[in-house]
Amino acid sequence: MDPKASWRKYMTLVPENSSAVTGTQTNFASGKLKRRRVHDEDEKHNAKRKLTEYNVTSSPLLRIPAEIRRMIFAHVLGGHYVHVEQLHLGNVDRYEKKDIYFGQGLWNEICHEPDLEATAYKSFRDAKMGSDAAPTPYGKTKDGEDLAQGYHVDSWTYRHRECGKEPELHRFNIALEEWKARKSLSLGCLRTCRLVHKEMRTLPYSENTFLFRNPTTFQTFVSSIRAEQLRALQRLSLPIAVGSAPFSEGRNKLWTSILWNSHLANRMQKLRHVDITVELYFPRDAFQDRNQQVQAQPSYSKPRIEDCIDSINVSGTHAMNTSTDWTKQFARLSPGIPNFRIVVCDDPLSMWGIVGRVTAIRDWRIRDERIWMGERNQKCLTVEQKQALGQELEERLRAEAKLG
Repeated sequence: MDPKASWRKYMTLVPENSSAVTGTQTNFASGKLKRRRVHDEDEKHNAKRKLTEYNVTSSPLLRIPAEIRRMIFAHVLGGHYVHVEQLHLGNVDRYEKKDIYFGQGLWNEICHEPDLEATAYKSFRDAKMGSDAAPTPYGKTKDGEDLAQGYHVDSWTYRHRECGKEPELHRFNIALEEWKARKSLSLGCLRTCRLVHKEMRTLPYSENTFLFRNPTTFQTFVSSIRAEQLRALQRLSLPIAVGSAPFSEGRNKLWTSILWNSHLANRMQKLRHVDITVELYFPRDAFQDRNQQVQAQPSYSKPRIEDCIDSINVSGTHAMNTSTDWTKQFARLSPGIPNFRIVVCDDPLSMWGIVGRVTAIRDWRIRDERIWMGERNQKCLTVEQKQALGQELEERLRAEAKLG
Protein backbone atom coordinates (compact mmCIF):
# COMPACT_ATOMS: atom_id res chain seq x y z
CA MET A 1 0.00 0.00 0.00
CA ASP A 2 1.17 3.48 -0.80
CA PRO A 3 2.63 5.12 2.38
CA LYS A 4 0.54 8.24 1.90
CA ALA A 5 -2.61 6.15 1.60
CA SER A 6 -1.64 4.23 4.75
CA TRP A 7 -1.07 7.51 6.61
CA ARG A 8 -4.41 8.88 5.50
CA LYS A 9 -6.13 5.66 6.65
CA TYR A 10 -4.31 5.88 10.00
CA MET A 11 -5.34 9.48 10.53
CA THR A 12 -8.99 8.63 9.92
CA LEU A 13 -8.80 6.14 12.82
CA VAL A 14 -7.10 8.53 15.26
CA PRO A 15 -9.40 10.83 17.27
CA GLU A 16 -8.78 14.55 16.93
CA ASN A 17 -7.07 15.26 20.26
CA SER A 18 -4.62 12.35 19.92
CA SER A 19 -0.88 12.09 20.38
CA ALA A 20 -0.38 12.56 16.65
CA VAL A 21 -1.79 16.06 17.04
CA THR A 22 -1.33 17.04 20.68
CA GLY A 23 1.55 14.85 21.84
CA THR A 24 -0.56 13.23 24.60
CA GLN A 25 -1.24 9.55 25.14
CA THR A 26 -4.16 8.35 23.05
CA ASN A 27 -6.80 5.75 23.68
CA PHE A 28 -7.69 4.62 20.15
CA ALA A 29 -11.03 3.30 21.38
CA SER A 30 -12.02 6.55 23.11
CA GLY A 31 -13.76 7.96 20.06
CA LYS A 32 -15.83 4.81 19.65
CA LEU A 33 -16.61 4.66 23.38
CA LYS A 34 -17.66 8.30 23.36
CA ARG A 35 -20.06 7.71 20.48
CA ARG A 36 -21.44 4.62 22.25
CA ARG A 37 -21.87 6.57 25.50
CA VAL A 38 -23.79 9.34 23.75
CA HIS A 39 -25.96 6.73 22.04
CA ASP A 40 -26.71 5.01 25.37
CA GLU A 41 -27.61 8.32 27.01
CA ASP A 42 -29.96 9.16 24.15
CA GLU A 43 -31.66 5.79 24.50
CA LYS A 44 -31.95 6.26 28.26
CA HIS A 45 -33.46 9.72 27.81
CA ASN A 46 -35.93 8.44 25.22
CA ALA A 47 -36.95 5.59 27.52
CA LYS A 48 -37.61 8.00 30.40
CA ARG A 49 -39.59 10.30 28.10
CA LYS A 50 -41.74 7.42 26.88
CA LEU A 51 -42.33 6.25 30.46
CA THR A 52 -43.42 9.75 31.46
CA GLU A 53 -45.82 9.95 28.53
CA TYR A 54 -47.22 6.53 29.42
CA ASN A 55 -47.75 7.52 33.07
CA VAL A 56 -49.56 10.72 32.12
CA THR A 57 -52.02 8.86 29.92
CA SER A 58 -52.49 5.71 32.02
CA SER A 59 -52.18 6.77 35.68
CA PRO A 60 -55.54 7.67 37.32
CA LEU A 61 -53.75 10.18 39.57
CA LEU A 62 -52.05 11.99 36.71
CA ARG A 63 -55.18 12.09 34.55
CA ILE A 64 -57.12 14.27 36.99
CA PRO A 65 -56.73 18.09 36.79
CA ALA A 66 -53.55 19.51 38.30
CA GLU A 67 -55.51 21.69 40.77
CA ILE A 68 -57.28 18.67 42.27
CA ARG A 69 -54.04 16.70 42.31
CA ARG A 70 -52.39 19.52 44.25
CA MET A 71 -55.23 19.50 46.80
CA ILE A 72 -54.69 15.77 47.33
CA PHE A 73 -50.96 16.16 47.93
CA ALA A 74 -51.54 19.20 50.16
CA HIS A 75 -53.80 17.07 52.35
CA VAL A 76 -51.13 14.35 52.56
CA LEU A 77 -48.05 16.52 53.02
CA GLY A 78 -49.41 19.69 54.66
CA GLY A 79 -51.00 20.91 57.84
CA HIS A 80 -48.19 19.80 60.17
CA TYR A 81 -45.94 21.45 62.72
CA VAL A 82 -42.53 20.11 61.71
CA HIS A 83 -39.53 20.22 64.02
CA VAL A 84 -36.27 20.50 62.09
CA GLU A 85 -33.40 19.15 64.17
CA GLN A 86 -29.69 18.59 63.60
CA LEU A 87 -27.50 15.84 65.01
CA HIS A 88 -24.48 16.71 67.08
CA LEU A 89 -21.36 16.23 64.97
CA GLY A 90 -19.86 13.77 67.44
CA ASN A 91 -22.85 11.42 67.18
CA VAL A 92 -23.03 11.06 63.39
CA ASP A 93 -20.69 8.04 63.29
CA ARG A 94 -23.03 6.09 65.59
CA TYR A 95 -25.80 6.39 63.00
CA GLU A 96 -23.52 5.58 60.07
CA LYS A 97 -22.57 2.29 61.76
CA LYS A 98 -26.30 1.48 61.62
CA ASP A 99 -26.42 2.41 57.89
CA ILE A 100 -28.32 5.63 58.63
CA TYR A 101 -26.90 8.58 56.71
CA PHE A 102 -27.71 12.28 56.86
CA GLY A 103 -26.75 14.92 54.34
CA GLN A 104 -25.95 17.62 56.88
CA GLY A 105 -27.20 15.94 60.02
CA LEU A 106 -30.74 17.24 59.53
CA TRP A 107 -33.81 15.24 60.46
CA ASN A 108 -37.42 16.11 61.21
CA GLU A 109 -40.24 15.09 63.52
CA ILE A 110 -43.93 15.98 63.61
CA CYS A 111 -44.71 18.02 66.74
CA HIS A 112 -46.14 16.03 69.65
CA GLU A 113 -48.31 18.96 70.79
CA PRO A 114 -49.64 20.69 67.65
CA ASP A 115 -52.74 21.98 69.44
CA LEU A 116 -50.63 23.49 72.21
CA GLU A 117 -48.43 25.26 69.68
CA ALA A 118 -51.43 26.46 67.67
CA THR A 119 -53.05 28.02 70.75
CA ALA A 120 -49.88 29.31 72.46
CA TYR A 121 -50.33 32.89 71.28
CA LYS A 122 -54.02 33.05 72.18
CA SER A 123 -53.32 31.57 75.61
CA PHE A 124 -50.64 34.20 76.17
CA ARG A 125 -52.87 37.11 75.15
CA ASP A 126 -55.80 35.80 77.22
CA ALA A 127 -53.76 35.08 80.37
CA LYS A 128 -55.18 36.59 83.57
CA MET A 129 -53.82 37.80 86.87
CA GLY A 130 -54.96 36.96 90.39
CA SER A 131 -57.55 34.32 91.15
CA ASP A 132 -58.62 34.18 87.50
CA ALA A 133 -55.17 32.99 86.38
CA ALA A 134 -54.78 29.47 85.05
CA PRO A 135 -52.88 26.92 87.19
CA THR A 136 -49.17 26.55 86.43
CA PRO A 137 -46.86 23.49 86.33
CA TYR A 138 -44.79 24.84 89.25
CA GLY A 139 -47.01 23.23 91.85
CA LYS A 140 -48.32 24.72 95.08
CA THR A 141 -47.03 25.79 98.46
CA LYS A 142 -47.97 24.06 101.71
CA ASP A 143 -50.79 26.58 102.04
CA GLY A 144 -52.19 25.63 98.64
CA GLU A 145 -50.99 28.78 96.84
CA ASP A 146 -49.83 28.37 93.24
CA LEU A 147 -46.10 29.11 93.09
CA ALA A 148 -46.16 30.97 89.76
CA GLN A 149 -49.71 32.20 89.30
CA GLY A 150 -49.76 35.58 87.57
CA TYR A 151 -46.15 35.21 86.39
CA HIS A 152 -45.73 32.01 84.42
CA VAL A 153 -46.12 31.75 80.63
CA ASP A 154 -45.19 28.51 78.89
CA SER A 155 -41.88 28.90 77.07
CA TRP A 156 -41.16 27.45 73.63
CA THR A 157 -38.69 25.05 75.22
CA TYR A 158 -41.23 23.82 77.76
CA ARG A 159 -44.02 23.41 75.18
CA HIS A 160 -41.79 21.20 73.05
CA ARG A 161 -39.88 19.38 75.78
CA GLU A 162 -40.95 15.99 74.35
CA CYS A 163 -40.20 16.87 70.72
CA GLY A 164 -36.98 16.46 68.78
CA LYS A 165 -35.25 14.09 71.18
CA GLU A 166 -32.24 12.16 69.91
CA PRO A 167 -31.64 8.57 71.06
CA GLU A 168 -30.00 8.48 74.47
CA LEU A 169 -26.38 7.40 74.15
CA HIS A 170 -26.38 5.12 77.20
CA ARG A 171 -29.18 3.02 75.60
CA PHE A 172 -28.53 3.84 71.97
CA ASN A 173 -29.47 0.53 70.32
CA ILE A 174 -32.87 0.37 72.01
CA ALA A 175 -33.60 4.09 71.74
CA LEU A 176 -32.64 4.08 68.06
CA GLU A 177 -35.55 1.81 67.19
CA GLU A 178 -37.92 4.14 69.02
CA TRP A 179 -36.41 7.12 67.23
CA LYS A 180 -36.76 5.45 63.82
CA ALA A 181 -40.45 4.81 64.56
CA ARG A 182 -41.12 8.51 65.24
CA LYS A 183 -43.74 10.34 63.22
CA SER A 184 -41.95 12.42 60.60
CA LEU A 185 -42.67 14.23 57.35
CA SER A 186 -41.76 11.82 54.55
CA LEU A 187 -41.27 13.11 51.01
CA GLY A 188 -41.19 9.66 49.42
CA CYS A 189 -44.39 10.29 47.47
CA LEU A 190 -42.65 13.08 45.53
CA ARG A 191 -40.28 10.49 44.04
CA THR A 192 -43.03 8.55 42.27
CA CYS A 193 -42.45 10.29 38.94
CA ARG A 194 -40.92 13.40 37.43
CA LEU A 195 -44.23 15.15 36.86
CA VAL A 196 -45.29 14.79 40.50
CA HIS A 197 -41.91 16.03 41.70
CA LYS A 198 -42.03 19.01 39.36
CA GLU A 199 -45.53 20.03 40.43
CA MET A 200 -45.28 19.37 44.18
CA ARG A 201 -41.64 19.97 45.16
CA THR A 202 -42.44 23.25 46.95
CA LEU A 203 -45.66 21.99 48.57
CA PRO A 204 -44.16 20.63 51.83
CA TYR A 205 -42.51 24.00 52.45
CA SER A 206 -45.58 26.14 51.80
CA GLU A 207 -48.18 23.99 53.60
CA ASN A 208 -46.40 23.32 56.92
CA THR A 209 -45.14 25.30 59.90
CA PHE A 210 -41.43 24.75 60.54
CA LEU A 211 -40.06 24.95 64.08
CA PHE A 212 -36.37 25.58 64.83
CA ARG A 213 -34.87 25.08 68.27
CA ASN A 214 -31.66 27.01 67.58
CA PRO A 215 -30.18 29.31 64.91
CA THR A 216 -27.46 26.91 63.72
CA THR A 217 -30.08 24.36 62.65
CA PHE A 218 -32.00 27.13 60.89
CA GLN A 219 -28.85 28.16 59.02
CA THR A 220 -28.13 24.59 57.89
CA PHE A 221 -31.72 24.13 56.76
CA VAL A 222 -31.98 27.29 54.64
CA SER A 223 -28.60 26.58 53.03
CA SER A 224 -29.56 23.00 52.11
CA ILE A 225 -32.84 23.68 50.24
CA ARG A 226 -33.38 25.17 46.80
CA ALA A 227 -34.09 28.86 46.29
CA GLU A 228 -37.64 28.11 45.13
CA GLN A 229 -38.27 26.06 48.28
CA LEU A 230 -36.90 28.87 50.44
CA ARG A 231 -39.25 31.31 48.71
CA ALA A 232 -42.18 28.95 49.40
CA LEU A 233 -41.78 28.97 53.20
CA GLN A 234 -44.82 30.60 54.81
CA ARG A 235 -44.78 29.85 58.55
CA LEU A 236 -41.96 29.74 61.12
CA SER A 237 -41.88 29.23 64.88
CA LEU A 238 -38.76 29.71 67.00
CA PRO A 239 -37.49 30.86 70.41
CA ILE A 240 -35.06 33.70 70.99
CA ALA A 241 -33.46 34.58 74.32
CA VAL A 242 -33.10 38.24 75.25
CA GLY A 243 -32.02 40.04 78.36
CA SER A 244 -28.83 40.87 80.17
CA ALA A 245 -27.83 37.43 81.39
CA PRO A 246 -24.68 36.05 79.68
CA PHE A 247 -26.39 33.04 78.12
CA SER A 248 -29.29 35.17 76.84
CA GLU A 249 -26.99 37.67 75.16
CA GLY A 250 -25.01 34.92 73.43
CA ARG A 251 -28.10 33.17 72.06
CA ASN A 252 -29.54 36.50 70.95
CA LYS A 253 -26.38 37.50 69.07
CA LEU A 254 -26.17 34.09 67.41
CA TRP A 255 -29.61 34.52 65.82
CA THR A 256 -28.67 38.01 64.66
CA SER A 257 -25.32 37.03 63.16
CA ILE A 258 -26.69 33.96 61.38
CA LEU A 259 -29.60 35.85 59.82
CA TRP A 260 -27.17 38.55 58.68
CA ASN A 261 -24.43 36.23 57.38
CA SER A 262 -26.90 33.97 55.53
CA HIS A 263 -28.03 36.91 53.36
CA LEU A 264 -31.69 36.06 53.83
CA ALA A 265 -33.07 39.57 53.36
CA ASN A 266 -36.19 39.46 51.15
CA ARG A 267 -35.52 35.85 50.09
CA MET A 268 -38.56 34.35 51.86
CA GLN A 269 -40.98 36.02 49.51
CA LYS A 270 -44.09 34.14 50.64
CA LEU A 271 -43.43 34.29 54.38
CA ARG A 272 -46.73 35.11 56.10
CA HIS A 273 -46.51 34.11 59.78
CA VAL A 274 -43.57 34.28 62.20
CA ASP A 275 -44.18 33.12 65.78
CA ILE A 276 -41.37 34.18 68.11
CA THR A 277 -41.25 33.16 71.76
CA VAL A 278 -39.05 35.64 73.61
CA GLU A 279 -37.46 33.80 76.54
CA LEU A 280 -36.56 36.68 78.81
CA TYR A 281 -34.30 37.03 81.82
CA PHE A 282 -32.80 39.93 83.74
CA PRO A 283 -30.46 39.13 86.66
CA ARG A 284 -31.31 40.13 90.19
CA ASP A 285 -29.20 43.30 90.02
CA ALA A 286 -29.93 44.22 86.40
CA PHE A 287 -31.52 47.57 87.29
CA GLN A 288 -29.59 48.35 90.45
CA ASP A 289 -28.01 51.48 88.94
CA ARG A 290 -31.44 52.72 87.87
CA ASN A 291 -32.75 52.27 91.40
CA GLN A 292 -29.87 54.22 92.91
CA GLN A 293 -30.29 57.07 90.45
CA VAL A 294 -33.97 57.57 91.20
CA GLN A 295 -33.57 56.70 94.90
CA ALA A 296 -36.38 54.23 94.55
CA GLN A 297 -38.10 52.42 97.32
CA PRO A 298 -37.42 48.65 97.60
CA SER A 299 -40.73 47.92 95.88
CA TYR A 300 -39.48 49.85 92.83
CA SER A 301 -36.81 47.24 92.06
CA LYS A 302 -39.23 45.36 89.78
CA PRO A 303 -38.31 45.95 86.11
CA ARG A 304 -40.52 48.43 84.32
CA ILE A 305 -41.66 47.84 80.76
CA GLU A 306 -39.52 50.83 79.69
CA ASP A 307 -36.42 49.25 81.23
CA CYS A 308 -37.01 45.96 79.44
CA ILE A 309 -37.58 47.58 76.06
CA ASP A 310 -34.46 49.69 76.43
CA SER A 311 -32.33 46.77 77.61
CA ILE A 312 -33.19 44.48 74.69
CA ASN A 313 -32.52 47.25 72.16
CA VAL A 314 -35.97 47.78 70.71
CA SER A 315 -36.67 51.33 71.88
CA GLY A 316 -34.42 53.08 69.40
CA THR A 317 -32.33 54.65 72.18
CA HIS A 318 -29.31 52.48 71.40
CA ALA A 319 -27.13 53.00 68.34
CA MET A 320 -28.10 49.72 66.72
CA ASN A 321 -27.54 48.98 63.04
CA THR A 322 -29.03 46.37 60.75
CA SER A 323 -26.32 43.77 61.35
CA THR A 324 -26.64 43.78 65.16
CA ASP A 325 -30.37 44.30 65.80
CA TRP A 326 -32.32 41.02 65.81
CA THR A 327 -35.64 42.79 65.24
CA LYS A 328 -34.34 44.32 62.01
CA GLN A 329 -33.05 40.95 60.82
CA PHE A 330 -36.38 39.18 61.31
CA ALA A 331 -38.28 42.09 59.76
CA ARG A 332 -36.19 41.86 56.57
CA LEU A 333 -36.76 38.16 55.86
CA SER A 334 -39.64 38.89 53.48
CA PRO A 335 -40.34 41.81 51.10
CA GLY A 336 -43.89 41.79 52.46
CA ILE A 337 -45.09 42.36 56.01
CA PRO A 338 -45.48 39.00 57.80
CA ASN A 339 -47.79 38.59 60.75
CA PHE A 340 -45.42 38.65 63.72
CA ARG A 341 -46.81 37.09 66.89
CA ILE A 342 -44.73 37.45 70.04
CA VAL A 343 -45.04 35.41 73.23
CA VAL A 344 -42.95 36.69 76.15
CA CYS A 345 -42.01 34.28 78.93
CA ASP A 346 -39.27 33.67 81.46
CA ASP A 347 -36.18 31.88 80.22
CA PRO A 348 -36.63 28.27 81.45
CA LEU A 349 -32.96 28.19 82.53
CA SER A 350 -33.22 31.42 84.53
CA MET A 351 -33.99 31.84 88.20
CA TRP A 352 -37.67 32.30 87.38
CA GLY A 353 -37.86 29.45 84.85
CA ILE A 354 -39.32 26.05 85.54
CA VAL A 355 -35.88 24.41 85.20
CA GLY A 356 -33.65 27.15 86.57
CA ARG A 357 -35.79 27.65 89.67
CA VAL A 358 -34.61 24.32 91.10
CA THR A 359 -30.97 25.22 90.46
CA ALA A 360 -31.37 28.72 91.87
CA ILE A 361 -32.99 27.50 95.08
CA ARG A 362 -30.13 25.03 95.51
CA ASP A 363 -27.31 27.45 94.68
CA TRP A 364 -28.72 30.30 96.74
CA ARG A 365 -29.51 27.88 99.58
CA ILE A 366 -33.11 29.02 99.72
CA ARG A 367 -34.80 26.70 102.20
CA ASP A 368 -38.23 28.30 102.06
CA GLU A 369 -39.90 28.70 98.66
CA ARG A 370 -41.59 31.85 99.93
CA ILE A 371 -38.18 33.54 99.88
CA TRP A 372 -37.92 32.69 96.19
CA MET A 373 -41.48 33.96 95.65
CA GLY A 374 -40.59 37.22 97.41
CA GLU A 375 -37.57 37.68 95.14
CA ARG A 376 -39.69 36.92 92.09
CA ASN A 377 -42.38 39.41 93.10
CA GLN A 378 -39.72 42.14 93.13
CA LYS A 379 -37.64 41.13 90.09
CA CYS A 380 -39.81 39.15 87.64
CA LEU A 381 -42.24 40.55 85.07
CA THR A 382 -45.89 39.82 85.67
CA VAL A 383 -48.12 38.36 82.96
CA GLU A 384 -49.52 41.82 82.22
CA GLN A 385 -46.03 43.27 81.80
CA LYS A 386 -45.07 40.42 79.49
CA GLN A 387 -48.17 41.05 77.38
CA ALA A 388 -47.29 44.73 77.10
CA LEU A 389 -43.71 43.90 76.12
CA GLY A 390 -44.93 41.42 73.50
CA GLN A 391 -47.22 44.03 71.97
CA GLU A 392 -44.39 46.56 71.84
CA LEU A 393 -42.15 44.04 70.07
CA GLU A 394 -44.86 43.24 67.52
CA GLU A 395 -45.32 46.92 66.71
CA ARG A 396 -41.57 47.36 66.35
CA LEU A 397 -41.27 44.39 63.99
CA ARG A 398 -44.16 45.60 61.83
CA ALA A 399 -42.65 49.08 61.66
CA GLU A 400 -39.27 47.66 60.63
CA ALA A 401 -40.93 45.46 57.98
CA LYS A 402 -42.68 48.49 56.46
CA LEU A 403 -39.36 50.32 56.24
CA GLY A 404 -37.90 47.35 54.36
